[in-house]
Amino acid sequence: MINALHGDIDISQLKQNWKGEWDVGTIYRRNDTVSINGRMYVCINDDLKENLRFGPSTKPDINSTNWLAISQGSKMRGQWAIHQYWQQGDIVKYNGDMYQCLVDHYDGHPIYENGALTNKWILTAKSARENKHKNHIWFGNYPPMGWTRNCGETNEMYGNAGSNRIATINGKYQMTFLGMKHGGHQGGGIGETSNWNVGGSPDYTCSMYTHGMTAAFDFWDYKDNYRPSITGEPPRVIQYTSNLNHNLVLFDNGEVYHIGYGGHGQSGDGTTSTYHYARRVGRTGGRGTGVLRDVHVIKVGQSTKGGDGTDLDTHSCFVISDTGKVWTWGYNGYGQLGHGNTSNYSVPTQIPQHWFHNKKIVDGWMYGVDYQSTVFQTEDGDLYFCGYAGYGGGTGNTGYNYRPEIIKYDWQKFGGIKKVIAFGDGSHNSINVLTHDGNLHNTGYMSNGSYSWTGAGATRTTWIAHMRPLIDTFRANANALGIGRKDKHLTSLINMAGQVEDFWINYRITSGQGHLVMKEKDTGLMYSVGRYNGVVASYDVHKMVNEHSGDNPVGTNPGGVAFPVPVVTGPMTDICYVACGGSDDGATFLYLNRDGRTWTNGYDGGYAGRGIGHWTSNPDDFFRKNQTLPFEVYFSDYTPVMPRFQENVTMVQPQTEGTSNGFFFIADNNRIVGTTNQSWYYGFDVVFSSARSGGYLGGYTSFNF
Repeated sequence: MINALHGDIDISQLKQNWKGEWDVGTIYRRNDTVSINGRMYVCINDDLKENLRFGPSTKPDINSTNWLAISQGSKMRGQWAIHQYWQQGDIVKYNGDMYQCLVDHYDGHPIYENGALTNKWILTAKSARENKHKNHIWFGNYPPMGWTRNCGETNEMYGNAGSNRIATINGKYQMTFLGMKHGGHQGGGIGETSNWNVGGSPDYTCSMYTHGMTAAFDFWDYKDNYRPSITGEPPRVIQYTSNLNHNLVLFDNGEVYHIGYGGHGQSGDGTTSTYHYARRVGRTGGRGTGVLRDVHVIKVGQSTKGGDGTDLDTHSCFVISDTGKVWTWGYNGYGQLGHGNTSNYSVPTQIPQHWFHNKKIVDGWMYGVDYQSTVFQTEDGDLYFCGYAGYGGGTGNTGYNYRPEIIKYDWQKFGGIKKVIAFGDGSHNSINVLTHDGNLHNTGYMSNGSYSWTGAGATRTTWIAHMRPLIDTFRANANALGIGRKDKHLTSLINMAGQVEDFWINYRITSGQGHLVMKEKDTGLMYSVGRYNGVVASYDVHKMVNEHSGDNPVGTNPGGVAFPVPVVTGPMTDICYVACGGSDDGATFLYLNRDGRTWTNGYDGGYAGRGIGHWTSNPDDFFRKNQTLPFEVYFSDYTPVMPRFQENVTMVQPQTEGTSNGFFFIADNNRIVGTTNQSWYYGFDVVFSSARSGGYLGGYTSFNF
């Protein structure tokens, strides 16, 4: 049935210009009619044709300027996945249950939304399956289920649960993990080392996927009918931040639990004790006590080492309540807890609301290795900074900020904040912000004197104390060291920094050497700048000729580029997430397309991390035994390829251990699928025993627990 929403529709024109299913690479004109998920749209002007516009931002369901919806429809979309556009009538499967979309939206979870129940989905059919503990629906270190702010991402997503360890939330909404326990400090919530089902080295490994739902999660407040779950069911884990030494576990009734090392007060119970079982954060007495008992927490966060997570001395923690208040505790050597001093806190302590000018807090990020900082975002879109600012934190102060200070910047001039990535390694901290108009802005450390990861245009140490648009940095340094006189396209590449749809930063490397990946508005093209120009294959650099940086030629040990270069992504035209496994020259980058396909490029020795089989110079090696899935042999370093993996991917978790690399996926039917070239197993040896070769897992393997 045709339903004219605004004015009359010329039916003859609809029939004449029927174009079928909408295509991301096609330029449309007035009266062209397309279909998306059973819904029909008509192009209402010639703007797209006249300006040669195409790409994800012109998609009819998100571009009402150029398109008009003329009919409703519904479509089975398969498994629910993060970072997707959903339309009214879409039907998805999540954790075995079926849900139908009620309103058009982006990235909405079928059950939760920012600490409450969603009103964008409705449950239509419930699975009778009892063994949902075998499902995996959420990775550790992702934001809470249903978190829609900041593009649904946090800086913690760019790390992992620690080297050689996978952490997920299973279909029973329990925290689960497989892998390494570090030095007696972290029990994962399942007790002392002697209680583990060990494999390999008994002091370090857990060779079974184990959930941490023990009696230590006592839920006294829930059992006393003081704090009910928002679903009406027993409390569910909705966020699980994890590294090798310290966990925070958030339940959907607002309770927070701690597990692991507590030497600086991270336990949050008034002690500095280390716990192998879970303990309620804020509880300093018996049943019914604690500073957070009257607080419904909707997000937790902690500063973690970006990689293996083994640093014991840098853990600081925060929680945000549903009323927009913030509590912090733990290590405070640089004032990152925001209490006006550098004293450690062993109990969650609220930051005075008037220090935020009485504004509600809606998001927050703790970051930094050895030198920690914190950023909070208020309800009206301002950012507040506290902690170490030796290379700038946006406030103009290059020392310490012991209490939150506003970053004075006119965000509304640029359309408001869309996404924040704050990170640090050593003293090299940086805050990076994408605004809705497509501009990237940053403050802090930019270059370590060798590689300019944010396009400073030079290989000298660069940092700025105030926030500024990245495009201004590009222009200011366009001719530094002769860079910029070799490429006739340099101007357009510089301008690209003001036309960004999304961005990602890899920072799990030393000495401030990072890498920035950007997605351009309208076109969907990907651009890369920084440390890994030989790893992130580009149209110029993959020929081993660096046309953008005269002082950093690409060789066997790849250097960096000082200005953006286009990235090879093959058939992927709508990237929604970029992950990096490994570090230094051993990095592998993975691109997740919005349709669930993946694309990798990177380190040649990281064949396993790329999921394409074993690197070889011998064509006779094409067929190998014990390969779980088909694989592709490749013959040149850093060749970009599509992994031999045939299921749609819903979420990605990178793995890091020095130059080792790999990825673990949640795929169709909520399965964990993975690939890695880890040589230290810490529990992986059992599940990898039939597929590894020379200590590496070359193709993708499904873990069926």
